[in-house]
Amino acid sequence: MNTWNDIDHLEKRLKASIVNLNKKKLPSPTLVEAIDDEGIWPGNFEDFANWVPPRANVETLLRRAPLVLCAAATEIGFRYEGVGTVFWARLSDTLGMDITLHQRQRIADEFKSLALRYKLAEPPRTAFSQHFSLIAWPISQGLLPIDLIDPVMRMLSAAPVSALPAPGRTANFTSLRAWSGAAEGIRLTDWLRVEEPAERVLNALLYDNRGSSLSVIAYRRIADRIALSNDAPAGLRRAKARVKGAKAAESTSQSFGRLTVVAAGGAARLFVSWPALSVSLYEEGRVQARAKGWRPQLWGAGPFLHPDNALGGGPFALCMAQCPSVETPAYANAGDVFGAGKEITLALAARTIDWTSLLLFDADDGGQTGEQRFSPFSAPSGKIFIGVKIGGASIEGLRTIGRSCGYDFLEGDLSRPEDVAALRRAGAWTEKTVTLCSRHPTDAIGAPPSVIRPGRPFVVFNLGGGDNLPLPQAAEKPGLIKANGIGHLRCEVQEIADPGLVTVTVSEREQAFDAFIECRLELRFESSLPLRELSVKAVLTVGDRLLAVGRASLAALPATVDASSELFAPLRDDRVRGLLLAAGQGNLNLLIGNTVITALPLQRTAALVIWNENGQPEISAQSTSSKLVVSDARQPHLFREVEAIASPKEGVLAYGLQLPDRGIVDPIRIFVPDRFSFGDLAADFGTDISRRLFDGGAGSADLARAKINWSRAVGDGLMALGVKERIVRQFDGPLTERLCGKSWLLKEEQTQSEAVDPHNALWRLILRDGLAELPDELDQADADLFLGHFRRHASMLDPDWPRNTDVPQDGMMDEALNRTFTDSYTALQEKGLFRNIEIDFDFGWETEKWNNIAAEAMRVTRRVGLARMIAPSDGGRQLSKRSYDVGLVDLAEDLAAWTKQHALPRGQMDSDMATSCLHLWLTPSACNDPMPALKILASDPFVSRAIRYAALRYRANVSGVRHE
Repeated sequence: MNTWNDIDHLEKRLKASIVNLNKKKLPSPTLVEAIDDEGIWPGNFEDFANWVPPRANVETLLRRAPLVLCAAATEIGFRYEGVGTVFWARLSDTLGMDITLHQRQRIADEFKSLALRYKLAEPPRTAFSQHFSLIAWPISQGLLPIDLIDPVMRMLSAAPVSALPAPGRTANFTSLRAWSGAAEGIRLTDWLRVEEPAERVLNALLYDNRGSSLSVIAYRRIADRIALSNDAPAGLRRAKARVKGAKAAESTSQSFGRLTVVAAGGAARLFVSWPALSVSLYEEGRVQARAKGWRPQLWGAGPFLHPDNALGGGPFALCMAQCPSVETPAYANAGDVFGAGKEITLALAARTIDWTSLLLFDADDGGQTGEQRFSPFSAPSGKIFIGVKIGGASIEGLRTIGRSCGYDFLEGDLSRPEDVAALRRAGAWTEKTVTLCSRHPTDAIGAPPSVIRPGRPFVVFNLGGGDNLPLPQAAEKPGLIKANGIGHLRCEVQEIADPGLVTVTVSEREQAFDAFIECRLELRFESSLPLRELSVKAVLTVGDRLLAVGRASLAALPATVDASSELFAPLRDDRVRGLLLAAGQGNLNLLIGNTVITALPLQRTAALVIWNENGQPEISAQSTSSKLVVSDARQPHLFREVEAIASPKEGVLAYGLQLPDRGIVDPIRIFVPDRFSFGDLAADFGTDISRRLFDGGAGSADLARAKINWSRAVGDGLMALGVKERIVRQFDGPLTERLCGKSWLLKEEQTQSEAVDPHNALWRLILRDGLAELPDELDQADADLFLGHFRRHASMLDPDWPRNTDVPQDGMMDEALNRTFTDSYTALQEKGLFRNIEIDFDFGWETEKWNNIAAEAMRVTRRVGLARMIAPSDGGRQLSKRSYDVGLVDLAEDLAAWTKQHALPRGQMDSDMATSCLHLWLTPSACNDPMPALKILASDPFVSRAIRYAALRYRANVSGVRHE
């Protein structure tokens, strides 16, 4: 037990140690360094409570030994996670005394006073330090808190090696913070903001404290804690190996984007392009991004990007109101999506822009577009653009063209002496000879500045040197290239980028003829480039005869085009489809501009069964043996052998031919009696549930095959068509029970009322909460009129809800209600109804109310009860939160990516198989070969649930769209 004299002695030693660090001119020293510089504690800090004087309290320590008290708080900040409830409880237990809320504030104030007096490190002014303002001080004095050791090791082993400190070179903290923001998080980023202590720690760890960046005791404190971690020692070894082989002259691995400015209509717009990722990295990232429904915004502003575009090289339109900090990542949540330290995460974290005070651009011949340049102007003529950061030095004499991304953009003409003088004053003009490198066009477009590819020619020349240009040269091996006057040129090898400009995926390629005739054909246009305003043409021919041409403009890629699109409008004409039916085959060519990007053959599927004029089935392959079978509508999954076809006097029968492998040949034929009751159509699938594929007609494959057979059945008249549709729907329950389980089926039935799309659900809540009211005398058709108009206006005014955000744009839903009631009552008055109502509506509900009911609408439509029954739980949450306002092809690819991320190997599937699974639930007649998909669904019930969940959400969304 120590006396107060001992505490006073410790106080003096601490003070002397801090003063000594100040005399050494150590920048921003920390209390931990002062403690360890002299070995202040007489033993381990854990024994501190045993030598605090008896009857000591916080007030006495604050008055008599504030440094000792702050040192004890710093030790807690070093050891434990930066959360207030944990920190103060630990400090109270260590001291053996209670600490009131008022005393917590006094301790923080004492830290601030000591920092001002002794120039100690201060916590960064960030959201964390503001939220945890009291404990931010002792944490900042902890040098390297234990909870940051693993993140720092991951940073050292994965961050750009050129950003790490090296002999003769300080750390590039801007780059490290940018990497941390994308790959690790706010805690590490905040630690990197206090640069001087962080620099000492990084140097000590990477170079074994050579040069004594830290005292021996301070270094051993951190090294001992690293040894106790499972992963940190290996990470430190990798980091040391990286910096050992790195050269100080090695260029930064940051991938600076090249800007383009477009000046038109009195405004300026900025676009950025980055070098394309390799094919392997692009595809790897694309799978993960689609599995998680990733839709990023660059620097948190502008349009939400589809992952196929976001991972491409651009160009991307920039829409920030202010110029972002260099350390702010362009892809803010890449680490959460792809994993910290992954190659794709690092590649995206490296994407940045050199936001200098002046941005220089060479204008094209038309004077509308400028390409960024990285050296001062020197040409004798030509139009130029220059961007001046708002708040920086202005340039007088040039003409303003607009403002964008925190820059004022000006234009000038190099043939005008006054413009050249203005550029010279701004430092954007040089009289020196400028050396340039002219690269191969492929490198100029796809490679970073100063990088060439092996074997491709380039020319290094002096601007203004006349017509005597040197001969082109080429580098055969990777490495640095000596070029006088231009700095460092590098030859780097890169995997060839995806050569395909636009690809087209067809949802039912094998049944394209039937899908086209039945108006359900769906196309998916995709590209790794963010192409916009594409003119697409669909040309339908039969032999040498042109039947129809459809045209459409796609706003952006990727895009889904379904049968209702204007692209197919001329092709949907009954005359056109009649001619195609008569011919039995044709060709559908899809063109972008005048280039054919895909040719889709349309060929009627050869029927294996032909029903002759006498109503008897004949199998087209004569060598194939078969037997006549019949199925009853009461048990449509069972087919039994019969001798001959007999027209039913009651009930509904379906006859067909069965092959030796138990498969029923399409199409079967439905026979409907003149009179029947709905009870005759009530199917009974039995109570025995089997997950086996084949089990005497009760297996999952038996039911699936029978469902497909009935969906493709033929019959006479509309009655047969209605019977077929009713029977096919009844297969869903038992098939769901076999593939997803009884508990899933019960939960699905319980949440049936939630099976609506978000706009439909929002409309219900609007009426429920009284945000709008409909007249009592409206019939259902007129009430649906209001819903249809609301869906249309809400989708048009706020296209991001619910696809990209849970919160609607402020004021848009009020305006959607105004237009809904105006259009609906106008239509009703044209029918002679509600003539006494004045058409003047002005809804204006508070934003919080709209946000609440929009969130509730999303919760309802997400059918959370079902999503919770999908494993893993993270995969279920992702499925519940993603948007289903997509095409079937896009959804299938997302689900395929989901299985690769979350399913066991036996449950993983490709996009074609995922399409087949979706067809089984949505359009069974389009499900060509269900067996491969069924084997996966039967072996992994959680994949079955995921597919079924997606199909339910997609069906609700499509039903809502068609409702309009």
